[in-house]
Amino acid sequence: NHFFVFLSSMPRPSPQGAFLVRLVLPFLRDTCLQVLSEPFFDARLPQARRLLEGFGERVPLPEGFQATPVSCFGTSCEVVYGKSFSGTPLLPGKGSNSQTSEDRVVMYFHGGGYVSFSARFYRPFAAELAKVSSIPVLNVDYRLAPEHKFPAALEDAINAYKWLLEEKGIKPGRIMMGGDSAGGGLTVATLLKIKELGLPMPKAAFGLSPWLDLTGQSGSMKENAKTEALLPVELIPRAATAYAGNTPKTNPLISPVYASETAVKGFPPMLFHCCDREVFRDDTLRFVQLLRRAGVQDITLRQFRHMCHIFQIFTPHVPESVSAVKEIGEFILTHLPPMVNV
Repeated sequence: NHFFVFLSSMPRPSPQGAFLVRLVLPFLRDTCLQVLSEPFFDARLPQARRLLEGFGERVPLPEGFQATPVSCFGTSCEVVYGKSFSGTPLLPGKGSNSQTSEDRVVMYFHGGGYVSFSARFYRPFAAELAKVSSIPVLNVDYRLAPEHKFPAALEDAINAYKWLLEEKGIKPGRIMMGGDSAGGGLTVATLLKIKELGLPMPKAAFGLSPWLDLTGQSGSMKENAKTEALLPVELIPRAATAYAGNTPKTNPLISPVYASETAVKGFPPMLFHCCDREVFRDDTLRFVQLLRRAGVQDITLRQFRHMCHIFQIFTPHVPESVSAVKEIGEFILTHLPPMVNV
């Protein structure tokens, strides 16, 4: 096995990082908590979504990048790519007839507790991933709970993956998938479902502070409840129930930490990011331990100090975010290099 653990050694956060963690994110967290306070969670969720989308719409894409909507066997997605990218087969009317450097794709599943955010909100971050890798990103706009409970999001993820394989002819060895928070959990659940269905595995995957235990039993849920800068901790169980519905939260396709060693055996190379002060930290650590027990090859884990949940999405404004996204880009290019035989 190739197992690498990296601990951020920065003695203190950058000024931008400190401002983000101490002021900006607590404001957003507390605003969401007020809007979604019980017993009005379901009724106020549309209002909270509009509030969050408003923040996302103010963020411009990197210069020269754009997004084109596509339907992936009924699942709404968008292709985020640079205008300089030539001949991407993901665009409407295009196809993949030969293995070229453009026949590569990164699937991305956004965060939001399965109840909020969207591909539109995450479009700038998807563009940053496309920018550091020079590979188009399929930004999956999976259905949200509570309107669409489990397994709706997972079905959408599988539809998008099958669309790449069957409609666009992309080889599995030229596909990477990843996500943050709930989207990181959905990434892992999708890998479990891919194996269950007997489909070929993608080349590699990554999870950024993935939500992998919706039962809330990880030790960091209590240990870091007071240091969590972004997530409204009080609302996490509510979001978990909204998504799981009547399905037990210990179902591995909802909470992948409860998967068996047999289920994860044969998983592709994986990169994980987590932060020392976030409540989902131990979700990542527990799942990495499961992968190691199952003999999964090539696991890279980086734990960041001083940073917060999904801080990566604040690139290019925070130096720590820029560094983390650069590492993700290097991971992508290591496993999806241009012009290779697969």
